[in-house]
Amino acid sequence: MANQIHTIVLTSGASVIGVDINFIIVYILIDIQENWLHMTAKEKRKEIKRILSKLEDGNRLVFLRMYSPKDLDKDINLVVDTMPANQLSWALKQCKTSYHSILTIIKASAQ
Repeated sequence: MANQIHTIVLTSGASVIGVDINFIIVYILIDIQENWLHMTAKEKRKEIKRILSKLEDGNRLVFLRMYSPKDLDKDINLVVDTMPANQLSWALKQCKTSYHSILTIIKASAQ
């Protein structure tokens, strides 16, 4: 299979250009993890919303079931905005894990 060039814009705003999808996926995951360890609550909310926007409807429904079980029709951004701060790190980790799963699928299909 021929190498493909991929460009990825990281959460930090930097761009990575490479020929190896494995490197890019690892770099993205490290970038996400390192950034979220030092984020404020406002930054975590923004990152959760960003990742949720990239996930499939099924993933967003699971998120709503966990964080707004009594109102599954509530706008997901409002759910994130009203979450208690002590839930943000865990929610971000869950979103990151779902995003990682999608990247793994992309990686498998690129090989």
